[in-house]
Amino acid sequence: MKKSFLLFFVSLCFGITAVLLWTDPAYAPPPGCAPVAQNLAV
Repeated sequence: MKKSFLLFFVSLCFGITAVLLWTDPAYAPPPGCAPVAQNLAV
C-alpha cells in the first residue's frame, strides 16, 4: 500500500511538472515582437 501511494505521488508530481513545462512556452511572446510594436505605434 505504501509503495503504491509513493508511486502514485511521484507520477502525479512528474505529470504536473510535464504539463506546466509543455504548456508554458506557448504563451511566451516572440523575442522580436516588442520593437516592431513600438515602431508601429510611432
